[in-house]
Amino acid sequence: LLFESLPHGKRLLERVDILSFEDLLRRFFPDRHIVPYAERRAQFTQAYAEAQKRWKIGAVPKALRDFRKRHPQLPWDEETLWSEYWDTVMGQLNWRTGQLLDEEGYVNDAATEFDAEERSAIWATFHEWFRFDGDDELTLCRELVADPERLARVYAGVYVDEVQDLCEVQWMVLTRLCWSRNGLFFTGDPFQALRPSGFHWSRLRLRLSRELEVTEGSLGFNLRNARQIAEFVQKELERVRREYRLEDQPDYSVTAITEGMPPAYVETADAQRLAEWLGDQGAMIVWDASALQDDLPQAVGQKGAKVVTVDDSKGLEFDRAVVYQPYTRFRQQMKRRSSIVRRQAFSRLYVALTRARRGLLIVDQHIGRAKEALCPASPEWWERWQAVERGLVRSIDALEEHRRLNY
Repeated sequence: LLFESLPHGKRLLERVDILSFEDLLRRFFPDRHIVPYAERRAQFTQAYAEAQKRWKIGAVPKALRDFRKRHPQLPWDEETLWSEYWDTVMGQLNWRTGQLLDEEGYVNDAATEFDAEERSAIWATFHEWFRFDGDDELTLCRELVADPERLARVYAGVYVDEVQDLCEVQWMVLTRLCWSRNGLFFTGDPFQALRPSGFHWSRLRLRLSRELEVTEGSLGFNLRNARQIAEFVQKELERVRREYRLEDQPDYSVTAITEGMPPAYVETADAQRLAEWLGDQGAMIVWDASALQDDLPQAVGQKGAKVVTVDDSKGLEFDRAVVYQPYTRFRQQMKRRSSIVRRQAFSRLYVALTRARRGLLIVDQHIGRAKEALCPASPEWWERWQAVERGLVRSIDALEEHRRLNY
């Protein structure tokens, strides 16, 4: 749509490839089935359950026997081990040599929080119980990185969105597709890192700067959320970081340039009213797939409104959004010991709260201290929405004509 709106856009569009990362890989491996990320993650869950059983009864390989004596229970939770598998063992390059990680490189040179002894145990654990059939995104990327002759520099420019969900081997594949040293443009939002890519801008910059000259920039403006929503999210993320000691999470500070309604909360809500408010321009957002089976999301969906998970909503925006039980689920996740789970819960909360352009309504019986930054979804709030719908504000200048709406 962007290209078609430009002068001669349709002719330009013929010269542009718009691809998912899987689509890109299919160009190099047209006859290979690519195991989707979600399927590989499910396979890992099954393998983890089997590993727990084997570890508990002591059925471990020789390389793990001494380590297992000191750790009668499998010492890593599933999310931590998955992150180490996907982001580090499969996704990282050796920072010292620039080559793919092998056992020696992982134990001695990988960028990871574990010491050398524990890395040796993790590698042996993966080798014993976490070997999977088929090719996923990372196994194919590792093939391409190992055989750079296959990566022809066919593009003058490569623009990458959602880079925070890609691992190092994927970054390297993308950089080697571009023949212009000034033709790479990576964009992303570290707050939306729902995959365990270990992403941080400094890490991306350090890796790319070994081969390219890197220039950084920030948008600085929030073009999605109304000012009232953006200010609420900023205060909420600051509060959550303090309350749960998430100092490793980046600061969130942006300037919104549009106006909307103040975000509101309600503990319980009528499905018909929510569905009518959402209409065809809104969506109910739930924490994960399990919440899709709850009564309220089911009823809202049956009445014609869109219902999506946080994962499915990432990268999307809606005129208005009902966020279902975000704080109940967030607190459940924050009780977990895994730092990986806690970081992902923070990102998930951010994504859920930032999908709405103008209207944000949170439905949660356990909203806690967030209530202090929200207004109740009172009859007056609903009446103001009806007024907004009759007098849609399309620009900041137009606000002067709508002061009576008390934005």
